[in-house]
Amino acid sequence: MCCCISPPPFSQSCSACPCTLGLTMKPPFKGNKSNLPSKLCERCERVMTWRKSWAKNWEQVKYCSQSCRDGKPRSTARAF
Repeated sequence: MCCCISPPPFSQSCSACPCTLGLTMKPPFKGNKSNLPSKLCERCERVMTWRKSWAKNWEQVKYCSQSCRDGKPRSTARAF
């Protein structure tokens, strides 16, 4: 546990603490990704979640990937 959150016991020191290394901690993600719009790919029917790069043309997005867009045949059996 970081000494910034709670001090370590007297006999232990926090050498990996971000504050002693001069690093700042990244704040947690404040958004809620479950509220993003989604739709199905017209080819493979996978769920596509909204991306920032699709913001301008979300209505025109039909395919999840370049391979679906190209219409390449897919094999139904997957190798594990």
